[in-house]
Amino acid sequence: KPYLRELMLKHTSGRLKVAPEHTEDKVLHYMGKPSFRLFERLRTEFDRINRENGTHTELVPYFISSHPGCTKKDMQHLLHHLYELDLVFDSLIHHHLEIMQVKHILLNKNLSFF
Repeated sequence: KPYLRELMLKHTSGRLKVAPEHTEDKVLHYMGKPSFRLFERLRTEFDRINRENGTHTELVPYFISSHPGCTKKDMQHLLHHLYELDLVFDSLIHHHLEIMQVKHILLNKNLSFF
């Protein structure tokens, strides 16, 4: 918590970019990333620090679409989470791999949301 306060108040010019990359634990597991609950805790603390200090630093999360193992339903959940958290994203990174042999997982190359 002291680190985040220091980062926000002394080393961020207005926007702090972070990469939760997805909201669904199954997809995050394939990415080797922690649960989205960690980002939600960060967002709560981030908002509290902004309120207490009268600052308006923005938190900008990055997300990846179509990661191997990500289904259309997973992406619908991601978009629903963004709406619930009142987050607007600058960009959505579309992940495309030709070969993935870590596990037998869904590789959906034609997933489109726009």
